[in-house]
Amino acid sequence: MGELQEKYLNTNGIATHYWEIGSGEAMILLHGGGAGADAFGNWSRIMPKFAETGFRVIAFDAVGFGKSNKPDPQRFEYNLNARVDQLISLIRSLELDNVTLIGNSMGGATSLRAAKQQPELVQRLILMGTAGRLKQAQKSDRNHEFPGFRLYGRFVCVYALFPESLSSFVCTRQIHSG
Repeated sequence: MGELQEKYLNTNGIATHYWEIGSGEAMILLHGGGAGADAFGNWSRIMPKFAETGFRVIAFDAVGFGKSNKPDPQRFEYNLNARVDQLISLIRSLELDNVTLIGNSMGGATSLRAAKQQPELVQRLILMGTAGRLKQAQKSDRNHEFPGFRLYGRFVCVYALFPESLSSFVCTRQIHSG
């Protein structure tokens, strides 16, 4: 399995910092937003566990976060599209396909949009506290007909991937919660 390796990659002109461990099917972890958010802080403790289950685990710093480039905001638009472009470029630059994306908060919104734009690149999509909201026109009793909701049917839930890890996490949370 090895140790966490720190690397850089050019993604559409952005020096993208990332961590990698393991071999096998690719799993990409996307961190949330907020002050001090980065791949290492969000994912470093669980990356070796995912690698032990047979994955090549990659966690990168989104543009403007961690050790990735922070372009001049006068010349660069920091938004969801920029993060999606960075993710898709990372997947293609590393010559990956059928990846598992796990997105936390802002990373969940990025993962979801990337999966919708390039579904052929994504095998599984796991969302955690995903950022974003539906427009008022999309809120109805017929949400199941909204195209974004139909997208979910193509992906497998985390429960089938890591039952031991999940049950351990749930038990730990219950113990610490009182």
